[in-house]
Amino acid sequence: MTSAMREWRDATAPIDHAWEKLMSWRVPLMAAGGLLAMRGVRKPRATGRLFKRCLTGLMMYNRGKALYRATRGRNR
Repeated sequence: MTSAMREWRDATAPIDHAWEKLMSWRVPLMAAGGLLAMRGVRKPRATGRLFKRCLTGLMMYNRGKALYRATRGRNR
């Protein structure tokens, strides 16, 4: 029984760590979300464009990071 509990804790440790990290940023994230919601009510189209650009930038960053990792080990 104790080994199963230990395995469960080991398996869920990354999730718990991420949750604790998220909760440490709870107040700033709520403030940013509130400001974004206020902007969305006042200027919905501009907020949509801003969200789309941010999402595109995030996806480009992730693809660039993956490309860098893939080519880092190769000799040119």
